[in-house]
Amino acid sequence: MDNHESNHLQSTARVGYISAFFIIILSIIYPIVAYPFIKSMIGASNKFSVESYQEIIINSNIFTSGFLPQFSTVILCLLFLITTACIYLYAPASKKIFALLSLCLSIMMNTLLSMSYFVQWTSLRASALAGDLSGLSQFAEGNVNSFMFAMLILSFHIFFSLSCLFLAPIFTSNKLEKSISVLFVLTGAAGAFSIAALITGIIPLYFVHDGLSGITILIAAILLIFFWRRIEKMSMNIKQLNP
Repeated sequence: MDNHESNHLQSTARVGYISAFFIIILSIIYPIVAYPFIKSMIGASNKFSVESYQEIIINSNIFTSGFLPQFSTVILCLLFLITTACIYLYAPASKKIFALLSLCLSIMMNTLLSMSYFVQWTSLRASALAGDLSGLSQFAEGNVNSFMFAMLILSFHIFFSLSCLFLAPIFTSNKLEKSISVLFVLTGAAGAFSIAALITGIIPLYFVHDGLSGITILIAAILLIFFWRRIEKMSMNIKQLNP
């Protein structure tokens, strides 16, 4: 490995380190900012109606409107996209196909998720405030039978789970990497609860996925901090050996 390659690896490790660090921060903050919104949606989710959803939007503030948890989710998914890009750049040639597939799925997840939430922040809110309730039910996240809810499940539950599963085969060299691999497998396997929810219609299973994947991705991000630091030190050592 020459100096050019070591510089490339070092910059990749630094970006990966930073993205993993902020994933940890957001994973800890998310339950705090999400709780008021989830609490405010309990009544509406049990028996959804456009009128009750409109009332929540009109009477809500920044803490109960859902903006903070939704915005946190968008940033968290963007950070995951950066992480998969860094892993793709790091991955050896024999395993790059897995990293590429993971990166593609992460891009699909981010595209669907950001579009879904942006519609809710703009068009949906404006329509509710204006009293135009036509078609609102199909674009309300609180309606589990809506188009919007289906897009969020497809993006954050299914695409995210598959993306994590494709990352797992890349980390096999040592104990740290194998631990990261196991955590990515567990995060991906949590998607089975979402599949079960789709089949059975048992909505709480979606939240089981959120809880399990939230814990495993947090631990994986912590281990990735050590992983990227090790890669950065390795690249610096190579530069010292090849002045």
